[in-house]
Amino acid sequence: MAMETWIIRSNPVKQLFLGCLITATGIVLAYGFRHFDASGMTNSLSGFLLGLLLLFIGLAALVSNNRRIVAVDPDAREIRISDKSRFREKNCTIRFDDIDHAYISRLGNSNDGSPSFDVVLKLTNGENYSLFRAAIFDGAFNFDIMEGRRTKLLHYLGKEDAPRVFE
Repeated sequence: MAMETWIIRSNPVKQLFLGCLITATGIVLAYGFRHFDASGMTNSLSGFLLGLLLLFIGLAALVSNNRRIVAVDPDAREIRISDKSRFREKNCTIRFDDIDHAYISRLGNSNDGSPSFDVVLKLTNGENYSLFRAAIFDGAFNFDIMEGRRTKLLHYLGKEDAPRVFE
């Protein structure tokens, strides 16, 4: 039985919402801590600067509007990754033969809040390629969903017996 092309798309609506939330938080902090005393480094100055930082990060997320599409094509034996933003479009193709294995990567830990997860390809040339880190994907904060994606990817690659690697 032939496998169909598996396509996974990022969620631009969630990214827009997150950009708006970060921008609004930055505005509230910058406005709320705008009266800082210049005689020393105070908590108000720190709050103001944090607000400005969040404001710029949120605006960058809103302006760039990154979208990523990952297509796993078993017939062509390749993975096609398309990154689009308002300013550029980048396409990448990774052949199945160039993939050594796939593993789950974790950003953050439970002490810092909710960790996010990603499926990373370990290429035969030693490089790592992150499949889902460049944009916001549904399930990024759920290990089981990302492990399911890794398992399905290994099935497409014909490497079901690959060891579970967590780096």
